Amino acid sequence: MTFDYIERNELLYPNIVIEDADRIEALGKYGKLRLEYLHSQSRRCIENC
Repeated sequence: MTFDYIERNELLYPNIVIEDADRIEALGKYGKLRLEYLHSQSRRCIENC
């Protein structure tokens, strides 16, 4: 498995994209919560960087 990374202020952030809605449904409750948390943190970092 390989990931693309985005560089912001000399730090690398993984560019994670889930394209298939069925895969999101298969995550379960805590997987969805984690995904939501990661998206909120990445937005916060992008806004503050």
